Amino acid sequence: MSETSGQRPQKRGGEHQIIHVPNTLRAKVGAGTGIDPGLVKAAEKVVEDMAVDFRAWATEDLRSLAKLVADTPDHAGDLPGHFNRIFDLAHDLKGQGGTFGYSLLTAIADNLCRFIERLARPGRDHVPVIEAHVDALRAILHYDVKGLNDPTGREIMTGLQILVEKAHARG
Repeated sequence: MSETSGQRPQKRGGEHQIIHVPNTLRAKVGAGTGIDPGLVKAAEKVVEDMAVDFRAWATEDLRSLAKLVADTPDHAGDLPGHFNRIFDLAHDLKGQGGTFGYSLLTAIADNLCRFIERLARPGRDHVPVIEAHVDALRAILHYDVKGLNDPTGREIMTGLQILVEKAHARG
């Protein structure tokens, strides 16, 4: 039976057939010459220049996040939507932190995002957990703590994870 006959190959007993599919990716994107190292260097320079302003941006995002958390009682009728807005800001901080070398900020913002995602029914009793994350993020930016290897940072992460697990255990 030919592969070009339009029929599917059939297996008999313990037999098998290997079908080699051609890789047509190069034909679709072109041969090219690879990535221009000059462009990579220029992009790295742009990110490096932006990193100088990151703490100011992140601090402003954190102010917005803290305001959302403080406004939670005003959104009693739409807590899921309100928590989604908190999630969105935390998610932005998470992504930006990783881009600019703040791995601890990214880890804490990610922990907050996972906490909110796992909530079956967001309630005001979950606000203290969110506030603890906001306080931790604020401290990280204030003291310019970047890496996950900082002993205090590890202690903060452990404490937040315990807090999250206790909150989920309560429901």
